[in-house]
Amino acid sequence: MCVRSIPSIQTVHVHPSFSEAPMSYAEDDKGPFIVHVSREVSDPASGTTIRAIKFGQFLHTNKIKSVVNDGVKNVGRNKISVQFTSAEAANSFLSNPVLDLCKYKTTVPTYNITRIGLVKGVPVDWSMQELVESLELPSGCGQVMKARRLNRKTISEGTVTWIPTQSVVLTFRGQMLPEKIYSYHTSLPVEIYKFPTIQCLICCRYSHIKTQCRSKPRCYKCAQPHTGESCEVSEDNATCLHCSGKHFTINKSCPEFSRQQSIKVIMAQESISYLEASSRIPLPLDPMQK
Repeated sequence: MCVRSIPSIQTVHVHPSFSEAPMSYAEDDKGPFIVHVSREVSDPASGTTIRAIKFGQFLHTNKIKSVVNDGVKNVGRNKISVQFTSAEAANSFLSNPVLDLCKYKTTVPTYNITRIGLVKGVPVDWSMQELVESLELPSGCGQVMKARRLNRKTISEGTVTWIPTQSVVLTFRGQMLPEKIYSYHTSLPVEIYKFPTIQCLICCRYSHIKTQCRSKPRCYKCAQPHTGESCEVSEDNATCLHCSGKHFTINKSCPEFSRQQSIKVIMAQESISYLEASSRIPLPLDPMQK
């Protein structure tokens, strides 16, 4: 299946099993065997909260076995992480009918069962489907679940244009990223794909953009509770929301921006969640505390 996506991505080819069927663990997957649980809500901005200890009680009451001690954790406002002792136990939990009855939604985190790589040198006139169908993969590497070509942004006389590049991001099923793959008898090296560092211009937090934001506005100029577009504070008088420095919160010289870049590198190299990678890097100090 090919679809149009955001301007920085030309086209996307998605394997039907990746977009239509819920992901589960395979027999040869290695742990940790984690399942994310959220409560189905009609309004995503309603502020629904699930507490880890209450959900642990739910698991006990419904006789759900093979849960690891210290394996039930909060990983978001409306998300719980549950770790199981085996792939079989995790998959059994995914299909447990009591979850639907209580309006819980379960997913296997994709970073746990897929690997993402960057391939260069793919002709710009190829569709993503043609590329995927041409590939020969090494032994032990799972099939390509998703392929997306990256575009390069150019600005000429105030006009923004997106130009297709020869770089393609591939998502492989499984826990092995191949060193190289083959297309029409030609070797294509595979690099670890480093996730982009994105920042919301509404709340100034990282890892989402303003069209996805569900938080209240915070000004990237003065850190007050209003949008930055309406603020007249200059950068000389600015206050950074993250480090309290004298610069705009969206300034790339901010130590929090560097921290976010490091988080993305760890996520890519170790295939772990944003929350886990973030916990390894301390927050920048307030200048007044140095």
